[in-house]
Amino acid sequence: MKKIATVFLLLGLAGHALGQIFSSEDTSRFKEEPYDKAEPGLLSPSTYIEMAKKALHRQIKDVRLNTYSEAVVTRRLYHNAPLKDRDVICVEFVSRTFLQGGQYHNGEKTSPIVPAILVSFRKDLSKTYVNVNYYHF
Repeated sequence: MKKIATVFLLLGLAGHALGQIFSSEDTSRFKEEPYDKAEPGLLSPSTYIEMAKKALHRQIKDVRLNTYSEAVVTRRLYHNAPLKDRDVICVEFVSRTFLQGGQYHNGEKTSPIVPAILVSFRKDLSKTYVNVNYYHF
């Protein structure tokens, strides 16, 4: 819980200073809650983090996780997904740097964009998804 709170506290502080936070992900599709300890039939958060790191390095060979914050593990329950994709464990790595922002373009300040890499696992581990999400302030 502390990890997710820290990441979103930092995003929240930046968002509060700059306005509202927007995500490129459609968060209305799921309900999300922190995944802090192993639940029956599931693995520990640290195991999911290690699996996520391995999946990332398989798909994005030159990813440098030292430029991302500590991983945050959540459990997502998707409302209208196929049955196997409804209960998902998500590991999120939020970048410590902005892609853009705080710069001036045509006299206007651009809003910061923070990338995050999401590695999601089906509950039965039959499939792994790797996606990128962008937080806009």
